[in-house]
Amino acid sequence: AMSLDADLSNASDLRDICMYHMLFYAGVRIGHVAPPSTAMAEHTIRFEDVYFEPSIAAPTLVYVCLRSTKTRPRASALPFWVAINAQPQLPFCPVALLREHFVRTWSGRPSDFVFRTPAGNPLPRSTFTSILRARLQHAARRLPGTLNLKKYSGVSFRKGCLSTLGALNVPAHRLADQADHANVASSRGYCVDTSPGQQQQ
Repeated sequence: AMSLDADLSNASDLRDICMYHMLFYAGVRIGHVAPPSTAMAEHTIRFEDVYFEPSIAAPTLVYVCLRSTKTRPRASALPFWVAINAQPQLPFCPVALLREHFVRTWSGRPSDFVFRTPAGNPLPRSTFTSILRARLQHAARRLPGTLNLKKYSGVSFRKGCLSTLGALNVPAHRLADQADHANVASSRGYCVDTSPGQQQQ
């Protein structure tokens, strides 16, 4: 609903919708696109972290390198990769959105933040959340029932990704890899295979 209401020729709209799709399809943490503060931007994705395969001209897959995460300090030098397949059958393909945003905003400096303010700073978490709530409010008229906006925040995309994978019977150990959880126990709440008996069935 938010994508349908967006004007993707507008740079801010494209940035935001691209972020939402990437967060959902990759299941990455909100800090990778919108840190709590500029001083805490060490996890935030930069242009040098994004790789289009087989080419940026016609990508079918995009890899994003997370050089550090909540569970992987940058000093450990253990980067974590996520991949997103193109979804050309959908109204909004996450790979096409990321490519378009990348091409439009590429500054020639690999260390620049992919998702940033006009001044070049990473998008603050508070700004991300206020924009998301405003977009939800505007899009709510397209949705059935009453939408409780207080239930949604940046982490909702990650939870939505993990819940969807769990509903598709992705086992907990694979979900832990996808989510970069510190242990499998963190993933079990999203899964249906939470007991040996269920796994055997």
